[in-house]
Amino acid sequence: HAWAMYKDVVMEWSEQKRSNDELDEEFESFERMMVQLDFSLMSSRSFIAAIEQNFDPRGRFQEAKYQVHEEVRHILTTLYAQNCERINTGDETTERLDCVGVYAMYVLYRHLLPPNVVPDAKL
Repeated sequence: HAWAMYKDVVMEWSEQKRSNDELDEEFESFERMMVQLDFSLMSSRSFIAAIEQNFDPRGRFQEAKYQVHEEVRHILTTLYAQNCERINTGDETTERLDCVGVYAMYVLYRHLLPPNVVPDAKL
């Protein structure tokens, strides 16, 4: 699972930062957010259950000739760009957390796409 792999990478990064005595407040805040996310969403499996549903049992998305997929891709790309341009600026507020939501929506988007559709490298 991608979530487990992501957590492993974050834990390894955390251990490296701790061993090099490079741990900062920003990273600790990120770790707390990851723990909260893992506990509230992933542990309850509600998010995973939503992603694993068969949202299109009759193939309506294929009949629409991927129009819905393109609209969702456009929305995700726009949201990601809007959030990323404010990160590390004086205008940043909740953009880092908002990016986590965009990533979650991307997972759902990928699940809705037919398996033969190649992911958008920009996302």
